[in-house]
Amino acid sequence: MNQKIRNTILLVITLLIGFAIGFLVSGRMIKSKVEDMRSYYTTMGFHHHLLRVIDPSPEQLNELEPILKKYAELNHDLLFDYKSDQHNLFLELQDELEPLLNADQNERIRQWPKNRFFKNQQSPTDDRRHRKGPRNQGRHRGNTN
Repeated sequence: MNQKIRNTILLVITLLIGFAIGFLVSGRMIKSKVEDMRSYYTTMGFHHHLLRVIDPSPEQLNELEPILKKYAELNHDLLFDYKSDQHNLFLELQDELEPLLNADQNERIRQWPKNRFFKNQQSPTDDRRHRKGPRNQGRHRGNTN
């Protein structure tokens, strides 16, 4: 009976160690994938992702660099504008909810993480030439006004 208990304990410990290792490896893989996705939203990350997809020859690379750089910057601006619009929408929501909520609820809404909308972002510039028309339509096409 002593042998059975020892084998059972050994089996349970082995399973627990296996679960722990699986949990840690899975977490690490997920973190790596999320970081890879997040890098797509930066100009350099977008640029590198496209280069990996295209896999250009050295001769093509010289011709592709300015085009990829241009669209990486446009993509970044588009994403920044989206976050800015989302932040403004949240502020409008907050203004509309304010009279309906009590002081504690309003304070919780105001304390919502302020860096949620502009985390790791550069401030917007006024000289974006790719904007066109009302509500910034056509900004992703490189058109000028």
